Amino acid sequence: MSTAKRNQCMFSVHVITFRFRANFSVPPPRRISRPNKWLLIIVLVTTSLVYINRPLARRHLVVISSTYYNKSNSLQNNTVVILFNSNRKWYIERPLLCLSQNQTHEHTALAHVQFAFDPISICSWTTFIAHCPTVENPKVFELTSTGLTSNPADVSAS
Repeated sequence: MSTAKRNQCMFSVHVITFRFRANFSVPPPRRISRPNKWLLIIVLVTTSLVYINRPLARRHLVVISSTYYNKSNSLQNNTVVILFNSNRKWYIERPLLCLSQNQTHEHTALAHVQFAFDPISICSWTTFIAHCPTVENPKVFELTSTGLTSNPADVSAS
């Protein structure tokens, strides 16, 4: 056998070819069926309501004391002052409403809430003072938040 034939056998290259068809066409988008469409809408609306208003995330507060001032030198007349503990950031999300009633009148006002002292950074709860204008000699006084799922709490009874 000659050396040329030997080299040819040693270095023979086998090329396998096949037809390549590029399929770049994208299938048309599928329409969402009616039941799935409504389910998706309900999930999106519920999620947005929970995220925006957070009605399921309750913010508790613990009332320490409440005092009614009929006449005062430092506050306006007919004011209830409430000392309470709560999460540091609750009042930014939802202000408090004060509801007061006597035999003849009813009054609703926003509570003026402030820190009782500078909050400590490692504590998630702190003490607040709320000032609420009321009717004269209230028989019923209630606090409530402005959220969707808030329930009034009776702070002081007659």
